[in-house]
Amino acid sequence: MGYDVEILREKGAPKYHRWFSIWNWHRLMVSVLYGMGALNDEQVEGQLMTVTSLQNGQHESEGENNVEMLIKKSDNQTSGKTLKRIVIIHDIEYDVKGRGIGCVVRVPEEVVDSFDNKKDFDKFMHSMEASSHMQMMTNHLLFDYQEETGFGNKTCQDLSSMGGRPIDYDTCKMIATGIQLALARFGILGDDFLDGMSEVVDAPEVISALRGAFAYAAKECPSTLELDELWDPNELGSIGLFVGLFTQTAFDGSSVKIT
Repeated sequence: MGYDVEILREKGAPKYHRWFSIWNWHRLMVSVLYGMGALNDEQVEGQLMTVTSLQNGQHESEGENNVEMLIKKSDNQTSGKTLKRIVIIHDIEYDVKGRGIGCVVRVPEEVVDSFDNKKDFDKFMHSMEASSHMQMMTNHLLFDYQEETGFGNKTCQDLSSMGGRPIDYDTCKMIATGIQLALARFGILGDDFLDGMSEVVDAPEVISALRGAFAYAAKECPSTLELDELWDPNELGSIGLFVGLFTQTAFDGSSVKIT
């Protein structure tokens, strides 16, 4: 379960999309808010630790976020030897603003029948439930800090769902700047990144502004956190994919969609 993010480009232009797991997407949204100054070190640490606990099946999420697990008969039928795709549905219910208020996870009977023992089945169901909690957490995070980010209701919902509605250029530009400033605070991005960017992007005023912002972030509000202790080092590559995608979107003047 995850988010496929695609830059909406003109017809005929090369397709540019990246996939992010449900876990890394939340980590990245936390980082964006951190770069925007909406979260402090303690809040970031708490969020990232919760993600790791959920991902590793160590977080007891029962009763949180109104997630209901249902086993249902599948609409898919076997025709000859061809079995149609079996789909697990995560159906989130929203209030009028777009804030998640509950989720039903519909698991086909075929999936249940594929398990030989109860222990493996329970582990699978727990992981499905945890995934839905993670998506609800991302939604709530974005809504909880609307005042700090300026994100509208539609943006908060679209950044935490796979509905495919376009996310506008201004939002993408804010996300690109937020993640870059977060990484400057973490001590990951600096002049080397901007030097490389200046070689491929003809926007000296933008590069100059970012250079000043990076220097300020690194000097005046450096992070006290060790990112590789809170984010699996094997999954840190998602940061580079995210930075690349949203930086490209910002310089293209484009928007994105998430499916």
